[in-house]
Amino acid sequence: MELHFSQDFGIDVEDDGEELAGRELAVPGGRHEHLLKSGLLGRCDDPFCTTCPSYIDYSAGSQMKKSRNLFSEAKSVALGIVKWRPAIYNPHTKVIQRWNQVFGVCCLIAVFVDPLFFFIFSAKQGYFCIVFNQELAIGVTIVRSIFDGIYFIHMLLQFRLAYFALASQTSGTGVLIDDPKTIALHYLQSWMVRFLPLLFGRSQSGGYIFETAWANFTINLFIYLLAGHVVGSCWYLFGLQRVNQCLINTCRAERPVCRKEFLDCGNGHNIQALQQGARLVWTNSSNASSKCLVNASFAYGIYSIAVPVAMDDSAIHKYVYSLFWGFLQISTLGGNLQPSLFVGEVFFTFGVIGLGLLLFALLIGNMQNFLQSLGRRHLEMQLRRHDVERWMRRRELPVVLRKRVRQAVRLKWASTRGVNEEELLDRLPEDMQKEIRRFLCFELLTKVRLFTVMDDKVLDAICQRLHEMLYIEGSEVFLADAPIHRMIFVVRGTLDSVWKNGNTHTLVSGDFCGEELLHLCLNEALNTSKRDSSAPTRGLAFSTRTVRCSSSVEAFSLEEKDLRYVVANYISYIRNPRVLSALKSESHYFRSNAARRIQAAWKSHIRRQSRNPLRS
Repeated sequence: MELHFSQDFGIDVEDDGEELAGRELAVPGGRHEHLLKSGLLGRCDDPFCTTCPSYIDYSAGSQMKKSRNLFSEAKSVALGIVKWRPAIYNPHTKVIQRWNQVFGVCCLIAVFVDPLFFFIFSAKQGYFCIVFNQELAIGVTIVRSIFDGIYFIHMLLQFRLAYFALASQTSGTGVLIDDPKTIALHYLQSWMVRFLPLLFGRSQSGGYIFETAWANFTINLFIYLLAGHVVGSCWYLFGLQRVNQCLINTCRAERPVCRKEFLDCGNGHNIQALQQGARLVWTNSSNASSKCLVNASFAYGIYSIAVPVAMDDSAIHKYVYSLFWGFLQISTLGGNLQPSLFVGEVFFTFGVIGLGLLLFALLIGNMQNFLQSLGRRHLEMQLRRHDVERWMRRRELPVVLRKRVRQAVRLKWASTRGVNEEELLDRLPEDMQKEIRRFLCFELLTKVRLFTVMDDKVLDAICQRLHEMLYIEGSEVFLADAPIHRMIFVVRGTLDSVWKNGNTHTLVSGDFCGEELLHLCLNEALNTSKRDSSAPTRGLAFSTRTVRCSSSVEAFSLEEKDLRYVVANYISYIRNPRVLSALKSESHYFRSNAARRIQAAWKSHIRRQSRNPLRS
């Protein structure tokens, strides 16, 4: 992928542009060329995302040009078909988020489908045999195969889904990995083989699939209903097995008139043809109906109600009643069950009671924990929004300004999740505060080339004084000819820098602005001997450009008083020629000054030549 960098200062700065382009490529995880090649499937659709790199946002500046002619578009489509490769998906794209929701619902439905296989068997009252429902079996098999195909697609999707490396989370966010081989190895080692897709089939990269409390309450209630469905289906199957056992015992007692194959009626299509000869003699003379089916004397225990259910011809009636029975027993913890002396029946009753207790405890515990954690955050957010709305109404702010305030509050909440880092750090010991601030900020500072040549002591001092700043799209960080009170170091997002002459430049992750303040502090520190030490008045730095956010921006700020402290106490380190050289080469302020001076000198030279043409 070819990157272009240009400076509009009136002179050619090709070498500096190439240097900046090279530095821009040196970001964690590379430039994510696989995601960029994936088009819309590789972009981040979360407007308040603080994790994905800002350049993976096709809504800003990567859209296709409308001026392309028909031939070029046809050519690009043809090349795309020839060089087609499976896309690498961003976990924050809308397609993946929707797929995760659909897949979670499909997993629950698939587990619902499995016990339906128990209902393909039923008992025939007039023929004293077990019938196989072929139509129902085919239908359930097709439905289950569809869900198996969906799960297989989900497994394949994991090999093309980018993920965030946990080992590199140094600032609360991870590094987005989009290399296909690394992704495949990651999922083969971790999540390729999963047990119980219902419980563990959720994506690990997106947090909650359903973020609302009501949606998660519905999921928990759905799982509770699923347990009743499984228990009711097992109750039906075990009841039918007891009917079959009763018929077997009766057949053994009536030998040789009865043979074992009489108890199998197949799919029931040709049951009338089977009812002849020895089988007809046995059904007419047998007392299997009174022993096993109608007013049965067999000890069915908890399966006594399942006998008429098993003889019903309607699959819907059998399923609905079994679901009701299972849900009833789960809700009442099996308190009304009276099993017979059959050991399997007793153990099944034990299982129903234990499962009911377990699910009830888990349901109450999960819902309580989730509502407490999620509800507390949502309540706090709602209260904060309510206070902001009341304040805006009281101050009668215009509608446009109210909208921007709401966006700023949402971005702040999405980034911090309601956690005040400054307040949290202030409660910790001082040495621990220094370690945490160094851990959070040191790696980010080293992305700025200006700081890579500075001593670690200076970087530590800066780390202790950096403050996190969040800007929404359209926010004006600096205004031309306005005083500057802080330096801004961009962590994530893009900003547009507009000079007085109309030239523009884009600031990305690793860039900084407000260096006019640093220039002023350096001049004051380097020229202290020429100034009267008794004069406390300090100069003001004025911005030479307007800096405006073109997207949501996360940055660190260094306030004026903190910058003066660092410069005053570490002036010996900052006087290093490498530091001054890096400052001049990286700073757009110094570059613009140099460009203007060169332009002024060139214009002066042209004027002199025009006045004295003979000298030339």
